[in-house]
Amino acid sequence: MNYNKDLLKSWIDEGIDYEENDDLTSEEFKILHLKHCIKINKRIKYCKELLVHYKDPFIYYTLADLYNRYDFDEAGRILYKQDVRFYCIMAIRQDRNYAPAWVLLAETYWWLAIVVGAEAISDSPELKDQDPIFQEGKKRQIGYIEKAISYIKKALKIEPVNEEYKDLLEFYYQERNDMYCS
Repeated sequence: MNYNKDLLKSWIDEGIDYEENDDLTSEEFKILHLKHCIKINKRIKYCKELLVHYKDPFIYYTLADLYNRYDFDEAGRILYKQDVRFYCIMAIRQDRNYAPAWVLLAETYWWLAIVVGAEAISDSPELKDQDPIFQEGKKRQIGYIEKAISYIKKALKIEPVNEEYKDLLEFYYQERNDMYCS
């Protein structure tokens, strides 16, 4: 099996074009979404087959990116981005200086902070100031954003002049400050 790194890179660079088209009917959107899911699943299968022959951090990162493109779903595995985290960690284990994997891992933990915060609020919106369960959720939320900050800092140690990483760090700091103040 041949390993075409340019092909995988093109998948990472590719966006989801149908999501921003407001002219689609609900039925058309569902069909395009289904086609997108089928395409992502084929790409995931291909990358997993590549891993049998090549233990390259870019393949692991591509898998993490592909799993990250799954839509919001009630299934815990997708909602909590378990596969994204797993493949980011595998990419980092192969190459600790692989900055994009650190960044995607940070983005995943930022997502977890949002999910945990939403869960805590939905569980008890009227009791959020008194309820210890809400306070525990807030602690978990802040812990996830702290992880996101630490991972972005690792990426910045590798690529200190990357403006995108600097912007993300600033954004995460602001998110953390907002969480502490709310």
